[in-house]
Amino acid sequence: MPDWLAHTMIGWITGKILKIEVGLVVVGSIIPDLVKVNHIALFLGTDLQSFFSPFHTPAGSLLVGGILALFFLDSKKVFLAFVIGIATHFLMDYLFIGATRGIQFLYPFSWGYWRFNEIMVDYRFTVLVCLAALGLYLYYFYSGLKKKGRNRRSS
Repeated sequence: MPDWLAHTMIGWITGKILKIEVGLVVVGSIIPDLVKVNHIALFLGTDLQSFFSPFHTPAGSLLVGGILALFFLDSKKVFLAFVIGIATHFLMDYLFIGATRGIQFLYPFSWGYWRFNEIMVDYRFTVLVCLAALGLYLYYFYSGLKKKGRNRRSS
């Protein structure tokens, strides 16, 4: 299962490519990992895993994303960005070998886990994703400089 850095970088890349509000896509890409709040509860001496587990399902993540989107003026646009981020999260978790049993795609209708488990993830994947994000950033940065240069010449 990819780490938070990989999830946020994939969300950033997806937002940039689709020309959607990048910050919202990144937030959407980590919404399913609200289940990690249970680590704080375990540290405090209580186990809330059964409470937080539904957040790491498409239904639970979409519900949380929908509730969070209601706090914005353009809630439909925000919800769409969250959905794209959530989708990238689950796509990555589905494809990569991880520490979990899989993803409960059909929750609450089925408690079964689904996984593809073909691609091994380690630190090299995170480095690759960060390099791809850096390359995309440099592309947008230098293409923006070229546009500014053209605008100055035509003025």
